[in-house]
Amino acid sequence: MSRPWFGVLAALLLTAGGALAGATAAGLVLLAGLVGWLAVRILGGDVAATGLGDRVARRR
Repeated sequence: MSRPWFGVLAALLLTAGGALAGATAAGLVLLAGLVGWLAVRILGGDVAATGLGDRVARRR
């Protein structure tokens, strides 16, 4: 699945969650989607987990 289609799917799920169960459920769906997106990026090699720590350390 390409990234644009994944974004469309995520938006549809978020909208459906908000419509069916309310804002709290929509927020939880959004949070779960962000965690899943980050996990896929790390497992796919697009983001190195060590690189995230380096970015935080540089800002201080």
